[in-house]
Amino acid sequence: MTTEVMAVREHKFLGEDCKEVTGSYFYLKITQDDGRVDTRRVFIGEDRLTDFAYIPKSGDKVLVFASNGKVVDMLKSK
Repeated sequence: MTTEVMAVREHKFLGEDCKEVTGSYFYLKITQDDGRVDTRRVFIGEDRLTDFAYIPKSGDKVLVFASNGKVVDMLKSK
């Protein structure tokens, strides 16, 4: 399964505790093995993003790892 990063947009908002949350929206285009294409927008907080093995940029092809519905890491695909 190929995932392409279509765009990355920085974003800030106030969390439920009224503290500012800073991070980025990643706009992903996922091409399934059977050719179907799906798009997703995922928000990843700055604090979690610093723990990623690779921080993707627009146009990159990546492997996306998720746990319990949340993206936990991304690696650059060859």
